[in-house]
Amino acid sequence: MKREIKFRGKRLDNGEWVYGFLADEDYINDINSIDLSSIEVDPATVSQYTGLKDCNGKEIYEGDIIKLDLFNHLLFVVDFVEGAFCLKNGDGYYTDINYIQHAGINQAELVGNIHDNPALLEGKK
Repeated sequence: MKREIKFRGKRLDNGEWVYGFLADEDYINDINSIDLSSIEVDPATVSQYTGLKDCNGKEIYEGDIIKLDLFNHLLFVVDFVEGAFCLKNGDGYYTDINYIQHAGINQAELVGNIHDNPALLEGKK
């Protein structure tokens, strides 16, 4: 099975999210004969697609905040640690991202992300 690799980031000019592949300045300069129609984004907001979707079919990226039914609706942040996607709870503990799918049922609901909705995580454990 081929994994879809794509990224997102917030545009510097208007703050909207854009989706596509990631290219740094050196890459763009190396292939200057090709029009990439590049858009500059805030590097702090760049995140990779996990290849997973929530229970409503929304793509899940690093930095997304999800609610899991399996864990009594606790909130988790999708993170990338030591070469793997995982879920981080409010105490800083990591859980396997595969809990998004449990017993063949998608348990995750995307409720926001750390850039647009940081208040979701305030005081949450």
